[in-house]
Amino acid sequence: MSTRGAAQVAVLIALTSLAAPLTLRAQRGSSTAPRPLAFFIATQGAAPPAPADPSRIGTLNQKITVEFDGIPVRDALRKIASLAGMRFVYAGDVVDDDHIVHLKSRDITVAAALAEALLYESASVVLRSDGEAVLVPAGVAFVRHDTASTARGTVVDAEGKPVSGAEVYVTTSGRSGRTDASGRYSVGALIDGPTRLRARMPGWVPVDTAITLDARATTTIDFVLARRSAPLDTVRVSADACSQWTFDGFDCRRRVGVGVFRDEREISARPPIYFADLFDGVAGVRRVLQRLDVGVQATTQWRCIAYLENGRRPLWKNELQMNFRDVTAIEYYDAPEKIPQWYKNEAWRGKEPCSLAVLWLRGAEESGR
Repeated sequence: MSTRGAAQVAVLIALTSLAAPLTLRAQRGSSTAPRPLAFFIATQGAAPPAPADPSRIGTLNQKITVEFDGIPVRDALRKIASLAGMRFVYAGDVVDDDHIVHLKSRDITVAAALAEALLYESASVVLRSDGEAVLVPAGVAFVRHDTASTARGTVVDAEGKPVSGAEVYVTTSGRSGRTDASGRYSVGALIDGPTRLRARMPGWVPVDTAITLDARATTTIDFVLARRSAPLDTVRVSADACSQWTFDGFDCRRRVGVGVFRDEREISARPPIYFADLFDGVAGVRRVLQRLDVGVQATTQWRCIAYLENGRRPLWKNELQMNFRDVTAIEYYDAPEKIPQWYKNEAWRGKEPCSLAVLWLRGAEESGR
């Protein structure tokens, strides 16, 4: 990514006053100098965003605990967004979202965590009234903080037949759309510039493509999906042979048939209002009231549920800290003998194992290729 000039108006973050000491920092090539992160508030009309002091903004000043041990900045942003109740939107040329972040801290402010994750990026943060945080190039006139672009098109199979219910999402914003009976989709409120679109559906090979969205315009992109190769009936598939950290493992274990599985079509058929709605009708799970939400509790084992996020132990300590609207699929195991070998150790809490829920979130790696 090219190095841009310093922000015209910058609000510097005093990390020593905003955060607990960091044990690790975001890292990148030594040729790129670190930049202070500037925050702005989007204003009404054509006026440019106004500089903002992050210590005076509740969302940015709240304390979170992060442990990013060598993850891409796109994943770091998604995890910060989940903990802070935000959504980040950016174009592909603003942030090098493949660069690796190393950051570990307890009780760090959201602003300081962002400053560390974006330490070597030439970007500023514009906060909008709708809760979105738009990452824009530092030093520009802020003409691109308006999310007024749209992506639309069709999803068909190899024979040209429409694929209904497929998800098409924009990787730099998390926004998505679902195809209708004619295979058509539309995703709006996007920021212009380079980004990636991904079309996927359980049982089909996902397709990822790079595009550039025009400002305040509609860009059309069509997808052709191919079905995954089905296992032969004479071959016995073991859940332990399935991928543990990628989404194709979900499809693989579902074919084995041990456990309860719900894909995004099944979840979106009854749009969840509370976290517990993801598990409605799942045997061995009951709803429990919690502050500001409704959670779940197991009715088997020790009545506890251990959670994994995309096959790994999550950073959040309580499932209500994550944005359940980003969940695209779930798998649930109510007994130790049903849990795949890869995950058995993760289900232990105390002296006895809990039930296990694996939550697959938007942006999970599709396959182990």
